[in-house]
Amino acid sequence: GRRGEGASTGAARGPEPRGATTYSSTATSRGRKHTPQVVTLAKCANATIFLAKDLKLVKLFLEDCADCVIRLHCALVTSFVEASRCTGTTLETAALLHTVQCDLCERLTVRWLKPEVFDAAAPDGPRVYSAACRALTVDAGRGRTATADNLDDAVAGSGVAADEQQFVTQLVGAA
Repeated sequence: GRRGEGASTGAARGPEPRGATTYSSTATSRGRKHTPQVVTLAKCANATIFLAKDLKLVKLFLEDCADCVIRLHCALVTSFVEASRCTGTTLETAALLHTVQCDLCERLTVRWLKPEVFDAAAPDGPRVYSAACRALTVDAGRGRTATADNLDDAVAGSGVAADEQQFVTQLVGAA
């Protein structure tokens, strides 16, 4: 598989799977004090990418990824991930996320690896915003799963084109 643009790989650390591309602060800092970064994983295909717990990231962008698994174990300063034009891709997070934005994706899954991490975003919980997505699945654990198709769910007669309507997926009233 292709590696994320502009990132380095290094020694495996933690529970990453065999054959995964691993990013860790040891691999990316090259002896300098590691400062938080914005990371874009673009045009990755048929890859498993592990973002180790020791990374210091501001935000994560996934662009044009196909048939990938992204395992997010590091904290994000903004608690924000954005995915655009991804197909058959899964974002698995062990990190606290408050916001995920998905645009123009097909068969994208956002999965919290531990329900308590999902629940830690209280009081409102994480929100997954989406526009023009097909088969978007949000898995909060404990059987709390929702799948949406923004184009099928678009509001007719709203004056806004179906591919321009924005939706939000949020668990309300249950933990």
